[in-house]
Amino acid sequence: AFMPYLAMGVRSAEMSIQIEEPELHEFTYAFFANIAKVIEEDFAPYLPALVPHLCQVIVSNDGAEEVILDDKEALAGLNDSDEEGDDDGPFKYMNIRTAVMETKRVAVLALGMMAEHCGGEFCNKDHLKEALPALLGQVDYWNPKIRREVAQACERMVKCVCAGRYGLEYKDWAESAAWSEGASWPAGPQAVPGTGFDQVVDHVNTTVVKVLLMYILDDTEKEVVSQACESLQAVLEVLGPQAIACVAQPGWVLGGDETRTQSVFDGVLQLLHEKSPCQLGPDMNFDGGAAGEEGFEADEDNDHDNILMDNVADLVGAFAKTCGVAIAQTHLPQFIDAMLKFSKASRPGSDRAMAVGMFGEIFQHVKAHAAPFIPALLPVVITGLQDNSAGVRRNAAFCCGVMALASPETVAPHYLTLLQHLHPLFQMDPTLHAAVIDNAAAAVARMMTASLASMPTAQVLPVFLGCLPLKDDMNENEAVYACLAGLIEMRHPDAMAPDNLPNILHAVAASLAIEEVDDELKGRLVTSLATCCKDAEAGPLVQTAMSLIPPESSAALLPHLQ
Repeated sequence: AFMPYLAMGVRSAEMSIQIEEPELHEFTYAFFANIAKVIEEDFAPYLPALVPHLCQVIVSNDGAEEVILDDKEALAGLNDSDEEGDDDGPFKYMNIRTAVMETKRVAVLALGMMAEHCGGEFCNKDHLKEALPALLGQVDYWNPKIRREVAQACERMVKCVCAGRYGLEYKDWAESAAWSEGASWPAGPQAVPGTGFDQVVDHVNTTVVKVLLMYILDDTEKEVVSQACESLQAVLEVLGPQAIACVAQPGWVLGGDETRTQSVFDGVLQLLHEKSPCQLGPDMNFDGGAAGEEGFEADEDNDHDNILMDNVADLVGAFAKTCGVAIAQTHLPQFIDAMLKFSKASRPGSDRAMAVGMFGEIFQHVKAHAAPFIPALLPVVITGLQDNSAGVRRNAAFCCGVMALASPETVAPHYLTLLQHLHPLFQMDPTLHAAVIDNAAAAVARMMTASLASMPTAQVLPVFLGCLPLKDDMNENEAVYACLAGLIEMRHPDAMAPDNLPNILHAVAASLAIEEVDDELKGRLVTSLATCCKDAEAGPLVQTAMSLIPPESSAALLPHLQ
C-alpha cells in the first residue's frame, strides 16, 4: 500500500538531508534504514546517492573535543559538586555535540541495514568497498553506542558479501549456507587456502572477525562486547567453522603489526570467568563517573550483565553447532567447567537459566561426544527441574531431553528420577507457563526416542499426550512428532490403547496445520496411520479412535487415510 508513495517519500527524505539540522538527519537516516529493510533489493536504485553520503557522515568530525583546564576552580560556576575532592592536577571534560553524535550512530545503523537487505546489489556495485573502510575508521570511537553499532554493521557486511559472492538470500542464511558441521566451506576455483572462501569473502570475513574479537578481548563496555558476541555468532552461522579460522589460535595479527596472544576461545573463556575488561570494576559513564552515581539506575548494569552473558552462552552454542566434534575434544571441557558456577543456587535465576540452557545447546550439537560430561551435569539438570524459576525449569527440561539423546546408555538408568522431577512441570498453570510444559513434553519425547524400553510408557503417555498440541514453544514440535511417528510405526501397545490412540490422532491432525512441522515429518505421520488402517488388527482400533476425536480433527485426517 505504501509503494505508490515511496518515490515521493524518498525525495522528501533526500531533501531533508540537505538541511543543516542534525536531529532531522537522524530521523531521515532511520527512515532510509527501515525502507531498505522492507523493500530489500528494490532499494538498490537509491544506493549510489545514499552510500557516499552516509560514509561521509560516519567519518566526519562530530565536534567532540577534550577540554583541559589547569585550575579546577574554573568549573566552580558550572556545578558546586565539582569542588569536592583533593585532585590538584588538570581537570578534563568532554565537549560533545550530542545531536551530531546521534546522527553518526544512526548513519552507521542505516549503512549496515542497506548492506544486509540489499545484499548482492550493495556488494557487486562496489558500495561495500566504500562502506567497510568507513566503518573500520570508527572502530575505536570513544562513545560505546557507536562502537556497538559498528560491531553490528560489520556483521551485516559479511552477510552482504555472502549475498554478492555466493548468492545467499538474506532470509535464507541457515538454509542456503554451504558449510557442514566441523567442515570447511566447499572450495571453489579461486578459493583461499585454509578456509575455502572466495577471496573477497575471505577478506571481509577476516577483517570483521578480527574487529569483533578485538571488542570481545579489549572493550570496557558490556553493551559493545555483548553485541560483538552476538555478531560473531551470526557470522559463524553464515560461514561455518572456517569463519573463525583466522583467530582460532593465539598469534593472529590485528591491524598489520599487532600480534595478539589470545584466541577467540580464550576471549570467550575470559568472559565466562568474568575477567574481561568490561567485567572488571564498575562500568563508567561517559563523563568518567561510576555507574550507580546520581542519574544512573543501579539495575542498568544488571541488565547489561544478563544480556552479555546470554550472548556469550549463545556464542558457545554456536561454537558447538558449527565446530561439532572438534570443540568437544578441545575447548568444551573448559567452557563447561567455567559455566558450572553460573548454575549454583547462589547465582541469580537469569544466570542459572543461561547456564543450563547452554549445557542443553552443547548436548544438542556435539551429541555422543558430550557423554563424558553427563555425570557431572546430571545433578545440575535435576536441581534445575526443581528450581523456583520457571526459566530454569524450562531450560532444565530441554537439557534433560537432549542429554538423553546424546548418550542414552548414560542417562537411561536415571529415567525414573528424571520423570519424577519432570512430572510437576506438567501440572503448572498452562496460561502462565505454557513454554515450560512444552519443553517438558519435548523432554519426554526425546527420552522415549532415545530409550523407549527404559520408559514406563503406560504411565507416561497419558500425561504426555494430554498437553498436545504444544501451545508456545513451537520449535519443540519436531521432537514431539518424531516420537509419535515412531510409536505409530511400531504400533506400540500403549500407543494403540483405547485411552491413548484418540489423543494421538488428535495431535497428528493438529500437526498438519503447524508450520514448524516439516512436510517430510507430516508425511511420515499420516503414512504410518494409513498403514495402520490397512492392518487387520490395528485398522479397527484406528477407526474406533477416529470416531472419538473432534470432527475438525477427523476431517483433517480422513483425506490422508483413504
